[in-house]
Amino acid sequence: MEIERKWLVEGWPQGLPLVEEYTMRQGYVSVRPTVRIREEAKTGGETAWVLCFKSAGGLAREEIERPIDKALFDDLARDALALGEAHSGEVGAANGEGGVNALVAL
Repeated sequence: MEIERKWLVEGWPQGLPLVEEYTMRQGYVSVRPTVRIREEAKTGGETAWVLCFKSAGGLAREEIERPIDKALFDDLARDALALGEAHSGEVGAANGEGGVNALVAL
């Protein structure tokens, strides 16, 4: 179950260490039903490619994510709607507890 929440923030939180950092490309294969593809490249680490299906709904809805290979991602990305890049980081405790995820469009 995904619960969609969005906040408008002004800058990166001060005093919180950056734990992980990703560059992501994401696009939509379909919007009704919602079918999304995403490439998550961890800085200094591995890259994952994900196919995501979302149910209809508003604030809370079901979401199913499955790993895919780069070749399938590239095939789907050619026809994706609004494929874009973003930068994501996790700040907070080094053990991941109490962290905050932030996504910034590039």
